[in-house]
Amino acid sequence: ITYNFGKKDAEEIQEDIIKSGGHCRILKITINKSLQLNLPDYDFNQMFYFASSKISQNKSSNFDNSMYKEFYRIYVQGFINLVELSIQKNVKCVFYPSTVFIDESNQMFQEYMKAKLEGELFCKKINKESKIIILHPRLPKMLTDQTASLISSDYSDVSKTIMPYLINMRDLS
Repeated sequence: ITYNFGKKDAEEIQEDIIKSGGHCRILKITINKSLQLNLPDYDFNQMFYFASSKISQNKSSNFDNSMYKEFYRIYVQGFINLVELSIQKNVKCVFYPSTVFIDESNQMFQEYMKAKLEGELFCKKINKESKIIILHPRLPKMLTDQTASLISSDYSDVSKTIMPYLINMRDLS
């Protein structure tokens, strides 16, 4: 599982994978400005791309191109680089979580939604052209460090939401 921040969350997912009879390593990857990625020399068959910057709202009705470019850099270009490395390393399956924000069309997140939609399109393209399988579900809003708030809200249970995908990936690998 890759992460930049959220090591504890990655460890919890790792624990669930191990409890289910799987094997899991955790790798910190930072999508820096140069988009340089280095993967370790050991073998692995799955990658989980939970990359995320602060998902800010655009309170203006005008599309903010600079905000979009930052989302694109992380959710599309960083992911493309990771998939290219994954293909070289014969990774079997990659998890790219998308978002139900796309279905909700909340205009305050239009830059984020556009980048995630482009990430989904890349996933579909790779699934057609390559042996690697990319799962890219539109996940519901879950309680994370980004969604935590003093204001009460409904969230999907993280483990119940993610576990079916982990099982599916295990079966595909």
